[in-house]
Amino acid sequence: MSIFGHLTSYGGVRGPVPFQKSLTQSASGYASAPDVAEGVFQYFLWTANVTSVQEARVLSSEDLRVANYIQVSGSRWGNFTYAPVIDGTYVPNQPIRSLLDGNFHQNVHIMQGHNSHEGLIFTPPYAQTNGGYDTFVSTLLNSIDIEQVTQTLYPPIFDGSYGYINNIQRAALTFGDKVFICASTALTRSVKNCTYNYIFEVPPATHTADLAYTFYLGPTQPQDPNSMAAVDVQRWVASFAVVGRPAAMETEEVEQYGRVGIVQTVGLTGVGKGLDPAM
Repeated sequence: MSIFGHLTSYGGVRGPVPFQKSLTQSASGYASAPDVAEGVFQYFLWTANVTSVQEARVLSSEDLRVANYIQVSGSRWGNFTYAPVIDGTYVPNQPIRSLLDGNFHQNVHIMQGHNSHEGLIFTPPYAQTNGGYDTFVSTLLNSIDIEQVTQTLYPPIFDGSYGYINNIQRAALTFGDKVFICASTALTRSVKNCTYNYIFEVPPATHTADLAYTFYLGPTQPQDPNSMAAVDVQRWVASFAVVGRPAAMETEEVEQYGRVGIVQTVGLTGVGKGLDPAM
């Protein structure tokens, strides 16, 4: 979210931002509404047993840690409690909305990636039934027509035609699409598809799983990734940082997303090329 927040800061009218290139990995474009943030703040004061931020500032580090732990541990599935807040200035709107409205800093080169099963680790165990899935969706999308989501977009059809064969996979896909894929798509479309994108597919391909490749240190790592693919990923990142275009000596040319949705893929057999399923 931090990069999204900077890209859309001040609605793009004050700048420029202090960077020319942006690598977003599994980025989310969500910001809390002011009333939600106020509720979070008041609950924090309660957990810290204080009545004001001034009183909280003189608490010990341990007291603050415990208060934070109590509040975050009570977060519902798929919710992180703390988030950037729409303040009308630096964060003038939901960042995804700002991107789609063209209210962002447009002189930044974009490379971005996400994992094929982003939502799995955020999926609650109670979502194993149709009723549990409906409950999860109602907490995830509390201002949207729930029936449209549960019956039309992600119907209870488990033959694989919708990308899932059970309710856990259904819930994971819903969460991943809402939080990560929508943000990725909005960012790509906001710059007219002139981005470089990759999808990380090495099992389990959950949120942050690609970081072992991004920060690959060699074959001595405890969970050794596909070394050649990891090297290619690092070459993409390094070359993008230097010249604004990802490249790897041993792989095909890295193409922009473009009109047809070209993405690089990272899988068990190495790196490849495909089309974005979200296109």
